[in-house]
Amino acid sequence: MSRENHKSHSMWPRIINILTVKNPKPEEKLEFKELLEEDDFSATKVVCHGFPYQPTTLAYDPVQSLLAVGTRTGAIRLYGKVGIECHLLYEHDTAINQLLFMVNEGALISVSSDVVHLWNLRQQRPAVLHSLKFKKEKVTYCYVPLKSKWLYVGSKKGNTYIVNVETFEISEYIIYWNRAITTSCSTHPGSVKYIGEKPDDSNKLLIGFELGMLSLWDLKSQQTVVKIQCQLALMSVSWNFDGKTLMCSHPDGTLTTWNINKTKKPIQVKVPHGHVKNWSKTDKCQPCTIVNKVAWVQGKGSEPFIMFTGGVATDRPNRDQCFTIMQGREMTLFEMEDDIIDFTCLYGSPWPNDFEDPFAVAILLENGLAVYDLTLPNYPPYKIPYTINIHESAVTSTQFYSDCPVDLFTCLYSLGKKHKKSGISYSETEWPLKGGTWGESYKDSSLDLVITGHSDGSLRFWDATAIAFQFMFKFSTTKIFDRERVKESSEMDDEPYAIQDIILCMNSRTLVVSGAAGYVILYRFNFKETTAELSVMDVSVADQVSDTGNDCHMPMRADTDTSNILHLAKLRSGPIKQSPGFQADLICRNAQPGSDMENPGSNSILSLCYSSGFGIMAFSNIKGLIIIDTVQKHCVMSVRTVDVYALADNSQLPKTPKPGSFHVRDQSDPDSPVFSGSSHVKAGESPPPSAGLSNGSASPSTPRKMKWSYGGKRVSGKSQSNPSIETDNEDLSLRSRSSSLCSVDREGNNKETVRYLNLLETYARKGDATATASLWIGTSSGSILVIILNLPPTGVERVKQPVIISPSGTALRDKGKIISISIFDRNRRSVEAPTEYWVDEKKTSRKSAIGSHNANDLDDIHIAVICTESQIKIMKLPQQTIISKPKQLEGTSLVKTSLVFVKGKSNLPTLRLLMEGQCFPNTDDRLMKTFSWNKDGQVIFMSSPSEIQKLATIRNECLRTGSYLGSPFVVKDMPEKPSKGLIAMFRQANPEVDRKKLFGTTTERGSRVAKKVTDMGNIDTIQQSSFGVAAMMSKTKEAAIQRGEKLNELSHKVEMMNSKAIDFATSAQMIHHKYKEKHKLF
Repeated sequence: MSRENHKSHSMWPRIINILTVKNPKPEEKLEFKELLEEDDFSATKVVCHGFPYQPTTLAYDPVQSLLAVGTRTGAIRLYGKVGIECHLLYEHDTAINQLLFMVNEGALISVSSDVVHLWNLRQQRPAVLHSLKFKKEKVTYCYVPLKSKWLYVGSKKGNTYIVNVETFEISEYIIYWNRAITTSCSTHPGSVKYIGEKPDDSNKLLIGFELGMLSLWDLKSQQTVVKIQCQLALMSVSWNFDGKTLMCSHPDGTLTTWNINKTKKPIQVKVPHGHVKNWSKTDKCQPCTIVNKVAWVQGKGSEPFIMFTGGVATDRPNRDQCFTIMQGREMTLFEMEDDIIDFTCLYGSPWPNDFEDPFAVAILLENGLAVYDLTLPNYPPYKIPYTINIHESAVTSTQFYSDCPVDLFTCLYSLGKKHKKSGISYSETEWPLKGGTWGESYKDSSLDLVITGHSDGSLRFWDATAIAFQFMFKFSTTKIFDRERVKESSEMDDEPYAIQDIILCMNSRTLVVSGAAGYVILYRFNFKETTAELSVMDVSVADQVSDTGNDCHMPMRADTDTSNILHLAKLRSGPIKQSPGFQADLICRNAQPGSDMENPGSNSILSLCYSSGFGIMAFSNIKGLIIIDTVQKHCVMSVRTVDVYALADNSQLPKTPKPGSFHVRDQSDPDSPVFSGSSHVKAGESPPPSAGLSNGSASPSTPRKMKWSYGGKRVSGKSQSNPSIETDNEDLSLRSRSSSLCSVDREGNNKETVRYLNLLETYARKGDATATASLWIGTSSGSILVIILNLPPTGVERVKQPVIISPSGTALRDKGKIISISIFDRNRRSVEAPTEYWVDEKKTSRKSAIGSHNANDLDDIHIAVICTESQIKIMKLPQQTIISKPKQLEGTSLVKTSLVFVKGKSNLPTLRLLMEGQCFPNTDDRLMKTFSWNKDGQVIFMSSPSEIQKLATIRNECLRTGSYLGSPFVVKDMPEKPSKGLIAMFRQANPEVDRKKLFGTTTERGSRVAKKVTDMGNIDTIQQSSFGVAAMMSKTKEAAIQRGEKLNELSHKVEMMNSKAIDFATSAQMIHHKYKEKHKLF
C-alpha cells in the first residue's frame, strides 16, 4: 500500500512479485520459476459493513421489502432480510438528497443536486444504468408513480420536468411555475417541495412549492384545477388514501389538513406539542420547532397514524431528536440518541388508493437506525440484525486473522452471549424486512477473525468469515484503571485509553494491547472469573546518560504509593475482579518525568511485538526501547534509541567492562546475572526487600549494574571502537556502528525513533549455521539492528534463569523509515517466532509449539523482505547479501506492507509489479491505521469512520467470495389491486391518459436543461480492458517478430552448417580417393 508523495491523495495497494533477479555474483544466484502473473490478482471490494456514513435519506419498496439509505458521500446501502446487505457507490457522485424505488421493478433512482441516476438492482452487484445531468437547474424533489415509466423532477426554480425512465431523456412536456400557480399570483412560489399523484385520479398531479402554494395540475388539460395557499412555508405533504384530503407540515410546528374541494382555509390546524401560555389573554401557542416531515397512513380497522419529526417546544433539550406517533387521542413521543435524518413507514400495499396498513416505522438517525413495531402496544423496538454499531466508539486500530481455530471461535461466541445486555425489551415479531436472496453457503470457508480497537479503550471481536461480519465478543481495557480518571477522560478529546496496537496469539490465547496513554497490557484467556491484584511494571527510558543508568522498574502492586513515579494511566487499588475471557496478567506503564506529563504524546507506544513461545514482549516509545520478560514479569532492558546501536554491534564493545550508559550499580549483588534486570514478583505479592523494596515501600529498587555477554565474556555497553563501513551497489549498508557513529546520531538525528519491532527465529549473524531467537529493530532513519535473545530452557529453568541479551553484529542501513521486515525460506514458508498452545489449566501445563515452522529444521537459506518508505529490498540470510531492489516504487511512499502466500502457485521473489488498484480516495491517518491484511491476501480498512471495507486482492479469492454474495432483487408478483366500489366507478369519468402520447418525445428545449451522461465508470472499465487487450496484442506482435528473427537466424545457421557439411564431405572424399590410389601402388 503506497501513498503518492505530494502529488496524489489516493491510497493504492500494490502487489509485488518477490522473485530473485540476476545477482552480480554467480554463486549467490537462486533459481526459482516465476508462476504468478497479472491475471492472478485483482483488487475487488468484496463487501462493506457498518452504518452508512453521513446518511441523508431513506426509501422503502413494499413489494420487494427492501430499505435503502443514501449518504452525503454518494454511497447507498440496501437492507433486506437477515444477511442481505448491499453497498452501492458511484465514484463520480455527490451527496444523495433523495432515493426512489421503482416498486417491484428492480430499479432505484438516486437524486443529487444536479444529477439523477438510475440503478439496476437485478444483478448481483447493482450498477448505474442511466444518468441525467442538469445544466442550469438544481433538482429539489422527484417522484415516480407506481407502475409508471415516467419520472417527475422538480427544480429549484419551481419548474417540473418529466423524464422517460427507459431512455432517461427529458420530455417536451414541461410544467413551468408561472403556469402552475395561475395568473392570480404574481410572486415566485419558490422551489418545488413536493410532487405526487392524486391517489384516486392519476391524471392529476399535486405540486407543492416552498412558500406554501399547492397546485393540483391536470395533465390532460395542462392547467391548474385546484389551488391551495398556506399561510406558512411548506415543509412536507402527505396524501390521505381517499384522495380528498391532505396534510401539510410547517416551520412553526403546525400541521394543517386541507380538503381539495374547500381550499379557502384548512379544515384542521394542529400544534401537537404546542401548549397555550395564557388562555385569558391570547390563543397563541409557545413556539415549536420545524416539522420536517409528516406521514399520514391508514391502517385496516384502526385509527390512522400521523407521524412526524420535530414540532416540539423550542426550549426543549435535544429537540432535533424527537419523533412523534399520533393515533386517535394517543400521542407517543420518542427521544432518540442522535439527530433524526429521515423516516419512512413500512407497509404492505403499494397502491396509493388502498389502506397502507403500516406494521413498522424505520427512523434514520445520524449514527444509527431504529425500527419500531406498530402492531404491538407501546411500539417496542426491533433488534437490528445488521452490523451497524461498529462506530459506537471510534475505531482506532484493527487486526485481521485468517484460519482461526474453531475452539477459539466457539469460546468467543459463548462469552459474547454471557455479556449481552438485557435491559431493552425488544419486539418478538419477525424482522419486517424480508427482501433479497442469499448466495451460496460458506460453511466450509476458513474462519476469519477481525479485532477492532476503539477510542474508549474497548476491544470488539467480529466473525469475518467469507462475507459475514458478525459480533462475537466485547470487553473493555479500562476496567483495571481508576474509574474517576476513566470518567474524566470520556469528557476529553485526547482519548488517553484509545487502543493503538493489537497482537493476538491464537494458539496460546494471549492478547497484547497498547493504549494511547503509554501502557501495554498482556491478557491471558481464562474460563473462570478471578479476583486478584494485578502485576504492574513502571518502566521508563532516561533522557540522558547518568550513573543511575537504566530506569527499568520492577513489578509492584496496583495499590502501591507511586508518588515519585509519574504516569498517565492510574490503576484501581486493591484486588480487581475480572470476568471470564481475556484477563489482564501484566501491565507495563511508561513512567516519565513531570515535564513529559504535559505532552501525553511522548508516552505513545510507537511499535509493539510479542512472542508467547519466547515469553518476550518488546515495545518502543519516542525515547527508546523496552524489552519485557512476560514469564518472569520483569524488565530485561530499557535503553535509549541512540544506544540501541551498541546492543546490536559487537565491534564497538570493549574487551573489559567499563562504566557506561547502561551501567547501574548493584550494591546487593555485584556479580549479578547478565542482563537479569530486576527480580520478578507474582501478582498480588510485594517485591522482596532484596529486590529493592523494603517494608512495603514502593520507591524504585536500587538499580542493578546491567551487563551483557558475548563470546563468553561480560562486557560493558559503552562503545569505544571505530568501525569500518561497508556498502554495496544497492545502497543497503552492512555497517558496524561505533560510538563515533552513535555520537553523530545524538547530535544530528536526535529525533530518531524505533518504528518497527519483530521477534523472529532466524539467522541473526552473518554466516550463522543455526537460527536463533532474535529481535529485529527498525528505526525512523532507516537503520536495521538485530539483538540476540539467549533464552533459558523451558520448564523450571525458564522461570528462574534470566534472559540474556547479546549483540549480533548485524547493523544495516537503508533509506527511509522501516515499515516491515518479513522472512521466509526457499520453500515459501513464513519464518516467525514460536508460539505456545493454550490448554486447560486443569488438564496439563502449557507446551511450546511452532507458529509457522521451526527454522532450525529447514535448510540454510532464509530470505528477508525489507520494506521502507521508499523501497523494497530482498536480502539472503545468513549471507546477508542483497538480491534485488525494485524500481517501480520511485516517487511513492509505502505506509503498509504484508507478505502474502498465494495458494496453489509457488513463486519467490523478482519484485515485479503485478497489480495496482485504488482503495480509498484520501490519506486520513485513522484510515491508514486501520488498514490490515490477512495471510490470504484479503484486506480490511475503515473506508469511513463508521464503515469497514473488505477487499480481496487475489482473483481466485475474489471469485470465491463473489459466489457468497446474495441478490437484492427477487422476482415477485404485484399484490392485487384494490377493487373499486360502484360509486367510485361512476365517479371516475375520465379514463387514464396515455402518457406516451401525452408527453411525447424529447426536444431541443429539454436537451438544453439536462443531458444524458454516459457512465464514466463503465468507460474507465472499457478503457482498462482495451488497454489490456492492446498491450497483450502488442506483446504478441513483438513476440512474433522476435520469433521470426530467430527463425531467420536459425535458417542462416542451417545453411552455413549445410555448406560446411558439403565441404567436409568433399574433403573426406578427396582424402579417401588419395589413400585409395596409394593403396593401389603398393
